[in-house]
Amino acid sequence: MYFYSPNYTAIQLINMKKALIISSIIAITATTFTSCKKNYECECEKSKDVVEMYTVNASNIIDAQKNCDKHGLEGECEIK
Repeated sequence: MYFYSPNYTAIQLINMKKALIISSIIAITATTFTSCKKNYECECEKSKDVVEMYTVNASNIIDAQKNCDKHGLEGECEIK
């Protein structure tokens, strides 16, 4: 998608091409890493002697903590 305008010099066109390539790489990388989900270990302490472990699949640690908290409605839960 190149167009020529007499207002642009060859160096400006090369710099715009580099900027387009770099911003495309950044956009693709950001999309890849933000959409990937991974497993987090959720540990819920129901009482002093009872500890339950859950595997939570989430895209980031904030969502994982929210899902973890849903499992431990009676006790304290945290991501390990």
